[in-house]
Amino acid sequence: MKGDASTPIGCWVSTELVTNTMLNDHRQYASKWRRWLLRSVTSALSVIVVANSYAAETIALATEDAFLGDFPIVLSATRLAQPRSDAPAAITIITREMIEASGATEIVDLMRLAPGFQIAHEPQDLFVANPVGVTYHGLSDVYARRLQVLVDGRSVYSPVFGGVRWNELLLDIDDIEQIEIIRGPNAASYGANSFLAIINIKTRHPADVRGVYTRVVAGGHNDREVFLRYATGKDNYDYRLSFGYKGTDAIINQPDSRELRYLNFASEYRLGSNSKLELNIGIGSGSSRVGTGQLDVPLRFAPAERNYQQLRWTYTASADSEYQLQFYRNYQVYSDVFDANLVIAPPPADTRIDLGNTSERNNIEFQHIYRFNQNLRTVWGLETRIDQARANDGWFYGLDTVSNRLTRAFTNIESRFAPKWVANIGVMVEDNGITGVGISPRVALNYHITPGRTLRGSVSKGMRTPALLEEYANSFVYAGNLLGPGTPVWYYGSAGNLRPESITSYEIGYLFEFPARGLSADFRLYQDYISDLIAYPENKGPLAGVGGEPLNLFINNGTASIGGFEVDLQARTSENSRFSFTYAYARSNTDLNYQYNTTPTNITISQATPSQTVGFLGSYKFTNRVEVNLGIYYVGAMLWIDAGSVNRDYTKVDLRIAQKFKTASANGTIEFIGQNLAGQYFDHNPAAMLDRRFYIRLRMQAKQDK
Repeated sequence: MKGDASTPIGCWVSTELVTNTMLNDHRQYASKWRRWLLRSVTSALSVIVVANSYAAETIALATEDAFLGDFPIVLSATRLAQPRSDAPAAITIITREMIEASGATEIVDLMRLAPGFQIAHEPQDLFVANPVGVTYHGLSDVYARRLQVLVDGRSVYSPVFGGVRWNELLLDIDDIEQIEIIRGPNAASYGANSFLAIINIKTRHPADVRGVYTRVVAGGHNDREVFLRYATGKDNYDYRLSFGYKGTDAIINQPDSRELRYLNFASEYRLGSNSKLELNIGIGSGSSRVGTGQLDVPLRFAPAERNYQQLRWTYTASADSEYQLQFYRNYQVYSDVFDANLVIAPPPADTRIDLGNTSERNNIEFQHIYRFNQNLRTVWGLETRIDQARANDGWFYGLDTVSNRLTRAFTNIESRFAPKWVANIGVMVEDNGITGVGISPRVALNYHITPGRTLRGSVSKGMRTPALLEEYANSFVYAGNLLGPGTPVWYYGSAGNLRPESITSYEIGYLFEFPARGLSADFRLYQDYISDLIAYPENKGPLAGVGGEPLNLFINNGTASIGGFEVDLQARTSENSRFSFTYAYARSNTDLNYQYNTTPTNITISQATPSQTVGFLGSYKFTNRVEVNLGIYYVGAMLWIDAGSVNRDYTKVDLRIAQKFKTASANGTIEFIGQNLAGQYFDHNPAAMLDRRFYIRLRMQAKQDK
């Protein structure tokens, strides 16, 4: 029901005309962006020269032993274990120490520790309860579909929306060991949806957290948490079992309370000296209060259930060869059926509305890492996936089930072709049922000026496949209205045959690392060109909703140019103190069609990306038992794509005071946490006001018998 011969999609909006018009405007901006990029390169090189001079002086004053230290190893950039200095992209590493120091009670807040990230809170949505979005460089609505998010290599973005349900990950913040964030496209390694950035969350190995651990949290807005973990193991087997409960009244003055209960299991079984089997299982359920309390949108609780299974086998054939085979399955069920008393036209119509949906992802992946010699390594692999969604008329009217199948082949090559040079060349070829065959390449060169000082340059391309809702949206809600009770209102439709969003990214970076002093600084200068943006402009025509046309239509209707400069600095200034500082400056021009069947057809947005984003996290240990942490985060004014006006800038201030103690049987920490101490603010919707919040958190780790 997306249209028939008498009412073609082209009668609603000429997507080809809109796209061609915006591409012409895009070319006009290109010349200006090149001039700006040249000036930015000059400025960035000046910063690098100053940093280089400081580094030389610092190293000259240090002994050789003081300089040597453990450089952090990352996996997310190429699927090869590499020091950051060899990686082809800018990488932010959020360590376990930083996670604890942040005082964060939600995983989503940890993303503020990376430059250029923004968070969006929405009290509720017509189709999804309490959505929370995370995006990089803006250019997003609350569903934030342009990021790839992995948990232990398992992709967790929703097949239906394309975004991540951050409140329902079935993962506790205390089970996270480290987060690697690739700032920039990484489709060459992880395919479509690794578009603006990739977030790779690594959980804690059972052998590292053996024993019994408990955490209890209480705070304002009826916030309460209980978390229990038990981990143990023997010679060739380790496992971790975690249970969590979380409840909150969430946003002030909003009927959006929610609860979540979950259980997850992680294990590793070593089959021998060169083979291991990892099994991860999670199950959870909860409910969210939704609705406005009006007759047509009554207050109600919408239950949800989800589970996942992941099995990974790793075989090390030799010191130069490793094979890995992985299968995982994600499954989600959302139930939201309610009776709406619609009083638009007499007599009132009691209407049953069903916004529930079920989605499932099954994924199989094989990869092989091989080292030819000390200077040449490669990883290659194959992957196949089936995404499927089932829903009633509220989503895909006339289609009980929609699905998308994709297959991928990828390779990344690391070559040390000269003493100070490292080249990373990668490509992903994928075929999916919505957009067909796509190729995502990347070429990067790293030059090691001296140990600890690296210049980096890269060019990469990526794409984002439309989510199932974007491609197949046909959303009807039966409503009483002026045309009579039970008349269908057409909320969302899709033009169909959508093209993938495409990005071309250019990057110059400088990395300075001094691990023995706890110092690292990454400078990134970038320019991104994006085309075929998918959005859902509002229909302003007379037939919108009930006259044969949808209120909103998913189409390819936008282009964007985003360029800027980023700093990611971490330092340990003394044995008792450390800090991290991030800064992102961006300039953007985004052409999007916000409305159709009216004029103007499209507008240019310069604030879809905030011009400045700043983050600071400082830690100081007064004694071995008392620690104080301060977090300050600033986001400049920006326009979310689904918002009607520009959001004002805001500053978020968090404070954590922790006191460690011991009992005869356990080691404990009691924490006082204050969030949003700078005052109320909203990051997406003025109705979702975030106020000052205070928490008491108690952690207890049982002592191990010797």
